[in-house]
Amino acid sequence: SCQLSILRIKFLQGFLLYLQGNGAGRIARTLNAQGVLPPSAYRAVSAGQPCPTPAPLWCKATVRRILSTQTYAGDLEQGRVRNLNYKSRLPREDWIIVPGTHVPLISRADFAAVQARLAAHGGQTAATHHPLAGLVRCGVCGGKMELTGAAARRYFRCRTARRSKTACPGQPYWPLCDAEALIEKQLSRYAAAPGQLTQDQAAALLQS
Repeated sequence: SCQLSILRIKFLQGFLLYLQGNGAGRIARTLNAQGVLPPSAYRAVSAGQPCPTPAPLWCKATVRRILSTQTYAGDLEQGRVRNLNYKSRLPREDWIIVPGTHVPLISRADFAAVQARLAAHGGQTAATHHPLAGLVRCGVCGGKMELTGAAARRYFRCRTARRSKTACPGQPYWPLCDAEALIEKQLSRYAAAPGQLTQDQAAALLQS
C-alpha cells in the first residue's frame, strides 16, 4: 500500500541518518517532526482502528529496535521473544534467521555498519538506576521527565518535548540536586513519625 511504502522509505531514511552520524534520539525527533506514525500506531490504523489520542511518538528505543532488525537486510527473523507469562527477549544466538527471504531495504554492508555503531553506543548510563528516575512529571504536559547528564550536571527534562516540540513545548530543565533537596526537605516532615511513609504521604512528597 501507499502508506506501507512511505513507512519503508522512512525506515530507510532512519538507517541512512544513523550512518551519517545522527543518534537514535535525533532520528526519533526528525520522524516526529515529519508526522510519521510509529509502528504501533501504523499497525492500529492499518487494522482499521482509530489512531490513539494523543498520537504516539517515536522514541530512541523504537529507532534502535528497527536499526537492529535483520529483516531490513533481507532476512527472516523469528524467535526474538518467547511468550511465557510475559514476553521474554531471547539472546540473538537463539533466534531463527533465514537469509535472503525477501528484497532488502538496506544493503548488508550498511546493515553491518549500523550494528557496529549500535554496539559502540549501546551502554546504559547510571542515570536510569537513580531512585527518582521515572517518577518526575512535566508540569506542562504531565508526561515523564527523563534524567540525563553526568556527575554534578545531571538534570530532568521532559521526554515528550524531546521527541516533539509540537506535542509539548517543554519546561525548564530541573537539576537533580534541586529535586533531591526538595525530597529531603519534604522527608524531614515525617522524620519524627514512627514506621514507614503511607502511600498518600509518599504521593504528597512527589506532588509538592
